[in-house]
Amino acid sequence: MKIAVFGVTHWDDEVGAATQEPVISEWERRVRAFIPQCTQIFLSTGSYSPPEFCPIDVPVVQAEMYRGAPYSMRNNYFHYGFKTGIWKKVLDNDFDLLIHCQTTRFLGEDMTNHITEFMNRDELLMAPRFSSLIGSSIDVGFMCMKKQAALYYTATGRRQSFSLDEINLNCEEEAYMMFNGSWYNPWLDIPTIRQLDISYCRDDIGIVYNSPFTITDIDKFRSLPLIANGKHVTDEFLEEWKLAHPIPNT
Repeated sequence: MKIAVFGVTHWDDEVGAATQEPVISEWERRVRAFIPQCTQIFLSTGSYSPPEFCPIDVPVVQAEMYRGAPYSMRNNYFHYGFKTGIWKKVLDNDFDLLIHCQTTRFLGEDMTNHITEFMNRDELLMAPRFSSLIGSSIDVGFMCMKKQAALYYTATGRRQSFSLDEINLNCEEEAYMMFNGSWYNPWLDIPTIRQLDISYCRDDIGIVYNSPFTITDIDKFRSLPLIANGKHVTDEFLEEWKLAHPIPNT
C-alpha cells in the first residue's frame, strides 16, 4: 500500500524557515515513527515559499502565488496549500491513501491498526473530531483520504480558498458537509485533540461547536494519541504530552 503524507505550512524567507525548523523537524520524525508504512512525505505551501529554505529535506509542492493580504477566513492560504497537496497526488496518481497531517499536529502513537481498519471499511475519510460535545465536526488537521475522497475534493470542494463573500465555509465545515456520511472516527471518546478552543456556532449548516471547550485536566491531555500544537496548546501541556509520547529511539 502506498501512503503519502503531507503537511501545509509556509515561510517568507530564510529566517522564517529557520524559526519553523524545530517544530517541522519533530513533525516529520513523528510522522515517520508513527506511520511506518509511509512511502512519501512532502510539504505544501499556501503561498510562495522559497524552496531552498525548506526546513526539512522533503519535496515542496506549491504554486507561485504571493501573499497579498493577511491570513483570514476569506484569504485562506491554508486551504490553498491543502488543496494544492491533494491536487499533486491526484495528478501523479501514485497513492492508495493520502494523509494530511498538518504541521501543527503531532502524532503520539502508531497509526498502523487504525489505518488497516480504515482501509477495510467502506468510509472514505478517517479523522478525529475538530471539537464538540454537542455536535460533530471533522478535524482536517489529521485526515486520511482514500483515493475517492481525494478525487472528491478536487471535483466537488465546497469552498473557495479566497473569497470576497460575507459568508464562507471554513475547512472543517467543508469537510463535514462533504464527508459526514462517509466519515470513520476511531477516536469517538475524544471530543477534541486541541487543548484550547474557541466559541463557535453555525446552526445554519447543522454544525454546533461546544462554546467554549478547553481541556483543563492535564492527565486527560497526556492521554491523547495525537494533538494540535502551536496556538492550540499551552507550553506546559505540550511539554507534558511530549514526555508521555516520546518518539521511539530518540
